[in-house]
Amino acid sequence: MFINGTSAWASDGEGIYFVFGEGVYRQIGYSDLSGNTRVLTDSPSWKKPRIVAVSDRSMVGFHATDADCRSFIAVSTQEKEKVLLDLTAHTDSDILGVSEELKVDHDGLVLKGLLITPKRGVSGNLPLIVQLHGGPVGGVRDASTIVGGPVEWHFWTSLGYAVLLPDYRSSLVYGWNEFELGRTRQDFYERDFSDIQAVIDFVVKSRSVDRTRLCLMGHSYGATLTNWVLTRTDMFRAAMSFDGIVDHFYRYGTGNLAGKGVKTWEYQFGGEPWKAEGNYRRSSALPELGNVKTPTLLAVAGPDVLYQYEYMYTVVKKLSVPVELVSYPDEDHVLRRIENKKDLLTRTADWFSRHMNQDDAM
Repeated sequence: MFINGTSAWASDGEGIYFVFGEGVYRQIGYSDLSGNTRVLTDSPSWKKPRIVAVSDRSMVGFHATDADCRSFIAVSTQEKEKVLLDLTAHTDSDILGVSEELKVDHDGLVLKGLLITPKRGVSGNLPLIVQLHGGPVGGVRDASTIVGGPVEWHFWTSLGYAVLLPDYRSSLVYGWNEFELGRTRQDFYERDFSDIQAVIDFVVKSRSVDRTRLCLMGHSYGATLTNWVLTRTDMFRAAMSFDGIVDHFYRYGTGNLAGKGVKTWEYQFGGEPWKAEGNYRRSSALPELGNVKTPTLLAVAGPDVLYQYEYMYTVVKKLSVPVELVSYPDEDHVLRRIENKKDLLTRTADWFSRHMNQDDAM
């Protein structure tokens, strides 16, 4: 059981409410002081880490969102949910896509994922956007690459794409042992990529998706993983990487990390960069940037990784691979200004469309 976010004491002091991962979604559980637990919710939605209200052991209130852009306030009584207020009742569901939770057997694990497909107006096998989540701890969540919420997934389905959000073992959803195994082998990104490929293969074989028309995108850790993946494969028609890392070795003490370093990396990679350079490099895209063949749109928010993306831009451009770099200096890691979200979403849609259709027109 993977515990997400905060917990709250029951009003009688006899137990604790907590949010935990169940598949790609989040549920609320209760544990008494003897360690006996029970699940209080079951709707396919992300319950927010902060439990809104607790009356006693028979009722808990919470706020939740789901993959279909629904947001609501609800209570759970006797293990049954009751929606008190639908915050998105005005949403026209006819314009949204259809979401489906996936479970894929791979390498001894049951990987989780989400697939969102157009509801109507398309025929044949669909082009697929693979969107890699950030963190990576916590797995798939209601946070998209650019807009920061599920509405972005439905933007893509409105353009005729299917959207896949695969989970991978670095999320820790599959247990601490998986992280320790990665630490021993120093193959975090190889195993995450293997998980991503397994989920893509599952979708291609079992759903109406075209393997020859794939796009890749990610933010934060999802962008770091995107950068690494692009140096290992040319299976994607186009890619967009937003504010990730190209080289862990130099990112360790630069930008907002100057003078501090990253303690979690020291544990993950077996020491500071000057003591474990090979491990830092193995989990970085930089040493293999000469292998990139995929047209790539690079985006940064703020100054912290701009120099890394400028370097990647230069290398890919000198390889004569289509590449563009856009910077949003008034932002910080994520986009908060509406005009910037709209700009990057539009640029990405144009980029994918241009390179998705390039071969078809030849």
